[in-house]
Amino acid sequence: MNWSQTRKKVWFGLNIIFTANYLIWRIFYTFPIPGHPISILVCAALLFFEVLGLLEQYIHFKSMSEMREYPKPDVPYELYPDIDFFISTYNEDEELLTKTINGCLNVEYPDLEKVHIYICDDGNRPAIKEFAKKFGPRIHYLHRGNHDGKKAGNINHCTRHTTSPYIVTLDADMIVQSRFLMEIVPYVVDAEIKNANLPKDKRMPLGFIQTPQAFYDLDLFQYNLYLENDIPNEQDFFHRGIQAAKTSTNTVIYAGSNTLISRRAMAAIGGFYTESITEDFATGCLMQQHGFVCMGTGDPLASGLSPNTLHSLIRQRVRWGRGVIDTAKKQHIFSVPDLSFIQKLMYWESMFYWYAPVKRLVYIFSPMLYATFGFEVMRCSLPQVLMFWLPMYLVSAISLKSISANVRSNKWTAIYETAMFPFMLIPIMLETFGFSLSEFKVTVKSRVKNKQGDNLVYMMPMIILLTLSAIGICRSVWIILSTNSIGLAVIVFWMIYNMYVMLMSLFFVAGRGIYRSAERVTVTMPAKLVVRGKTYDCTTVNLSENGAAIQMDDPHLVNTEDAYLILDDRKYHCRVKVHPIRVSPRRAMRNGKVTTRWEYAFSFTEIPEERGYENLCGILYDRVPTHAETIKSNNLYKELNRNFIQRQDASAFMARSLPRIIMNTEVRTEEIREPLIMRDFNYQYMAFTTKGVMPRHMTIDLDGFAIQCVRDKTLAYATLYRIEDMDHLYTSQEVADSIMNWMLTHSKGETRRQSMDRVFGREFNETAAVLSY
Repeated sequence: MNWSQTRKKVWFGLNIIFTANYLIWRIFYTFPIPGHPISILVCAALLFFEVLGLLEQYIHFKSMSEMREYPKPDVPYELYPDIDFFISTYNEDEELLTKTINGCLNVEYPDLEKVHIYICDDGNRPAIKEFAKKFGPRIHYLHRGNHDGKKAGNINHCTRHTTSPYIVTLDADMIVQSRFLMEIVPYVVDAEIKNANLPKDKRMPLGFIQTPQAFYDLDLFQYNLYLENDIPNEQDFFHRGIQAAKTSTNTVIYAGSNTLISRRAMAAIGGFYTESITEDFATGCLMQQHGFVCMGTGDPLASGLSPNTLHSLIRQRVRWGRGVIDTAKKQHIFSVPDLSFIQKLMYWESMFYWYAPVKRLVYIFSPMLYATFGFEVMRCSLPQVLMFWLPMYLVSAISLKSISANVRSNKWTAIYETAMFPFMLIPIMLETFGFSLSEFKVTVKSRVKNKQGDNLVYMMPMIILLTLSAIGICRSVWIILSTNSIGLAVIVFWMIYNMYVMLMSLFFVAGRGIYRSAERVTVTMPAKLVVRGKTYDCTTVNLSENGAAIQMDDPHLVNTEDAYLILDDRKYHCRVKVHPIRVSPRRAMRNGKVTTRWEYAFSFTEIPEERGYENLCGILYDRVPTHAETIKSNNLYKELNRNFIQRQDASAFMARSLPRIIMNTEVRTEEIREPLIMRDFNYQYMAFTTKGVMPRHMTIDLDGFAIQCVRDKTLAYATLYRIEDMDHLYTSQEVADSIMNWMLTHSKGETRRQSMDRVFGREFNETAAVLSY
């Protein structure tokens, strides 16, 4: 056992001790008896959900603390079986399908003739049938005449028309990495070898291998809360951690995509389960009931798109929650003899997770009921809370951080649950009492250019709760001050914490405008920039299907139609024509020193090479998504302040397409006898310190280069001159670089920090007024 596992078990043990201590106190000493019936009822409800929540936590912590690693077996290549890829599609567009198909075509395998790729079109679209033909003979098209059973029925239909012993199921947006099969097929082959040498009653046939559902775009929590680099995807903890831990109890949940499934297991259960809106969850349950062993891995081998509107996210989660509850009832999961007690317990934990909206409602209203409406919910003192609740909470928080490898925390769990509970509460309760959802719509995967503030109706529940909380806090503070007692400090703290969580939830629901048509992927690799035939070394910062950001050591002139970016990454080569849209200085560490590098943002105007787009997709998506993998934000004030600040759109003035070099150096001109101070230069404009009346035209001598300028405008701090006939001056990239080298050699500019301070400080308004400069 390694130290990581030992640490998890230690915190798990401490958590049990402090939780038991808290529950004894909570059950026997906190009921408001005698008291108002509403107080007693709410106290009982709060205790009920606390007990169930702590039981869920116990099951979860125990599973995670006992998680095992399963090293990839070394098996002979000749034993690798035939594989069918099923790309399930209904109404997705060709652009989305192209990326998914391209990923399948690039997979590595000892014998590619054993890899069969099928577009399983439940939309029965002739256009998609023609679209499939352009990829050549490796891509097959399957469709059916009806939609019985929805996605499950579609897969069952395709299973009857294919023969490989193993099937990879993919959603239409999920792009597999080239190593996908080479990472998971060895487990299949190893299981077959071991089972072949065992008696029939001892064999453990493999049902499916579930790999994580990763996402190359930002999820709504990362994006809407301006925490792109500070928190991981909300689903990472489940897909990369919990699923792998469930392997030891054989309760891995089939998530519907990125999964390798045994055809034998599908035949044993009669095909995909068609009586549930979460056919994947139900199918996985049936396989485990039939004795098939299922495995979850934590290595992301494929990535796709998260829901990018609140409406689509709500619809997705409502379907998942209702489907899990409905499946548990239809399959009698908690009474069937084919599942062990541990398996039933694990499935109970999976189902109870979807009752988080009810639990969160109780947690929010309990302190509010007393602070705002005067009903006592718990009878306790501040010392008691510090003695019993605080140690339990702290140990629980540390335990969660430890077992999740800092992917999840109590705070972020509260934010996730609070943000969704107003929209999940009624559907979950309806499903519980038998009002099942029989139909569902496919989650929209296309990019929707929504605007910040479009979700006003969705914001109303949080606004009402925040208002009631504010009233309760004010009332509690007034009581504390008037009675000179700090007894209500517990309620005030509880409500302030809830208000923080609700504020973050409100920001989340308020949304954030989406303006990009393609997702940026953080890719740092060497590249080449070719401008007017001259090649420069550069480093990519991020890439998308429509553009790129790169960094270079020097501020070269790239304002030309003759510029190309050359990308080489593993087996992918791509040359794209680029147009600059923004350039700015960036601080960077090189050889232990802080230096300034120049970051250029380009839009792609053309990909001239055959299969250039496919190779660009390979560079972008044939990799593990590069967003934050752990929680890096724990500063409550900083998170709130960032959301207040970032929602004010004041960044447009920095959108310069030419590099601005800070000079502060003397230059000479024929029109003025005394030297002038050139403040800065950007290949098209020069700013000079204002010195009386400035001439309309000037000729600036730059050691051999005579630059003709015309006065453009006069500012309070400088006079701005525009270079005349810029295209004629920069006849070649060598001329542009010679002028750049003169500028850099003679520059006596400020540090970048001073420059930024000046731009953002007293000269902000005037700088913003000359956006083109």
